[in-house]
Amino acid sequence: MEKKQEFSSIWFATEKQIKNRFRFFNFSDRGSLNSSLGELHFKGNKYNIVIKNIKSIDVAYPLVPWGSLALALIFVVMFFGVFGWFTRSAVTFPFVLIFFVYLVLFVPFVTLIQKIMLWVEVVYLDNDNTLQYAYFFDGSSLGWKGILGGSLELYKRLRQYATSAAGYR
Repeated sequence: MEKKQEFSSIWFATEKQIKNRFRFFNFSDRGSLNSSLGELHFKGNKYNIVIKNIKSIDVAYPLVPWGSLALALIFVVMFFGVFGWFTRSAVTFPFVLIFFVYLVLFVPFVTLIQKIMLWVEVVYLDNDNTLQYAYFFDGSSLGWKGILGGSLELYKRLRQYATSAAGYR
């Protein structure tokens, strides 16, 4: 069994970020994740986290950002409403119609991606014995590798090695 594993191109999200309905990005930081027996170390641009007291490793899915999608729709409706009011040209209506068709395709696509985006949820105790949550995703190939099974592989490997010290699998 390997003593240490390194995963590059990892996306990290805090509990606040993953459960935020008004987010435009699913991740809080990007970086690398090192895994050894009973320990994880994430090193990113903003966060440097050492996780030692792991309670569980599981899979999770982010909430669909309905708030962000609603704000985008409101912005589009307002923008084209004002644009159409002042221009009143023959170009306005087809442009608005095309954009609404785009929204009809875009919103279901975002919803689908959120539902198939598997994140690795790590529950641990910090130095103050406070329960914390950290979320990791395989961000290789602009995140497509994670969607196509990379995050499931990350979950399996982290669960196997990082929880070995705790005595469960």
